[in-house]
Amino acid sequence: DPEALPTPNGLEAVDRWILDRLAQTIDDVAAGYEDFQFSAATKTLYAFIWNEFCDWYLEAIKARLYGDDVASKRAASETALFVIERTLGLLHPMCPFVTEELWSFLPARSGLLAWSEFPTTEGIPRDASAATTVAAVIQAVTGVRRLRQDAELSPRAELVATITGDADAVRGESALLAALGAIRLVETAAAGPAVPLPAGAATLHIQGDGLAGKLRDRLAKRREEALAEHKKAEAKLGNAKFVERAPAEVVEEERERSERFARDAAELEAQLAALDAG
Repeated sequence: DPEALPTPNGLEAVDRWILDRLAQTIDDVAAGYEDFQFSAATKTLYAFIWNEFCDWYLEAIKARLYGDDVASKRAASETALFVIERTLGLLHPMCPFVTEELWSFLPARSGLLAWSEFPTTEGIPRDASAATTVAAVIQAVTGVRRLRQDAELSPRAELVATITGDADAVRGESALLAALGAIRLVETAAAGPAVPLPAGAATLHIQGDGLAGKLRDRLAKRREEALAEHKKAEAKLGNAKFVERAPAEVVEEERERSERFARDAAELEAQLAALDAG
């Protein structure tokens, strides 16, 4: 939208999610700069720009940017420009020349980025509900993408799913599920086994003839790999010398690894049990 200006326009849940994540990133990066933790600030910015804004938000709004809904197109454009504007301000202390050049291309900009105030969260709406819902959609789509790889399906092959649990919020984002994961929600499950995938407090049940057979051996292998990694992490954490001598952040990373692999193994176990039950 050539007339769009940087504005925190939270028309849709995914817009409110990225604004919520931006506000949290501003808080975290500012704290990193104040404490001279430049490495932590850099990692936070990288994760936000690459993993959240580029990987998820831009992908989510593609159809809106090229669609016919004027209000939706304007909201997506304004929100994306606003996030870029604030992100350039956060990045400026670390890469001043590149960010200064990019700043000059933003609409309605005057003066240098170096003269502008450092970004704050003032005026950025926070929406915990939207943040939780979109995070659940992302979790489900991540699982579906891995499932497609395991079953050797096309990345855009439509998958049909039912949804159970605390599902109203995720069901309300069916268009986002379709845009990001080519997932079509239905009310009634087809006969045969389904693959369960977590989506926050809800669970997607992916349908498909022959899907179970393709997945069973691959899921079992991934479960064993996750259990092995969990065991390795637990062995490190059980070593008193490692816990005492290693930097606190290294120990914390190992704890997170242990928890992540334990969680992965449990999810894979649940998927295998669902396949066997079918």
